[in-house]
Amino acid sequence: MAKPAKTRYFSLRTDVEPLLRERWLRPGERLLDFRPVEDTGTAPGLRGFSPPRTAGQRFLRVLGYIGLALLFVLIVPILVYALEGLGGAEDDTKDSRKRRPLYAWGDGAGSAAAQAVLPTLRCTGVWVLTDQRLAFVAVQGKTTLTAPHETGEADRLPRPVEIETPVALPSHRYAYEGKVERTRTTALLRREKPVGTYHRIAFADGSGIDMRHRYPPAVDPMARFKR
Repeated sequence: MAKPAKTRYFSLRTDVEPLLRERWLRPGERLLDFRPVEDTGTAPGLRGFSPPRTAGQRFLRVLGYIGLALLFVLIVPILVYALEGLGGAEDDTKDSRKRRPLYAWGDGAGSAAAQAVLPTLRCTGVWVLTDQRLAFVAVQGKTTLTAPHETGEADRLPRPVEIETPVALPSHRYAYEGKVERTRTTALLRREKPVGTYHRIAFADGSGIDMRHRYPPAVDPMARFKR
């Protein structure tokens, strides 16, 4: 008796590119780069706007304020020292966190960057940059960031998933400014350290998005797609 076909979780590392090429790209559209993200993974760096808070988050924020007030009263010298050492830079090309999949900045929730990024914050999927559009493709189904060879399931077919595109910006709505090297400021010594290479997307209202580049700087990301 034949064994039933085995399936595995859809891998955001190895299964995304075939999915995009087979089910999402338009005829003649060229894939330039993509960046998978999980809804429970590292959040994007936002500047000038923030996601709406849930009731639970608002409650925790109030508790945080109370805790800070008590801390200020009890150990003022330590608090002042910590604030001096941990203060973040105010430049949109720097951040105290590293390896975020995406950075976005703008003047409020009405900015072009905010309207593109906010609908994706609680989604699992992939940011995609092509020669025709910038988009977020949401993946509905069981997914993992682990590659098949790391799970011992390399011989199994990926579990079927459904996709939708909640955000898709045609190229005429933004300017692609190429790749930029982002840096971060260390907490204690205030030194600048590289974060990685990002694709920079600029909008007419001054807002923008940096999408993390998947390849090391020494590798030409276009080489595999050139005809």
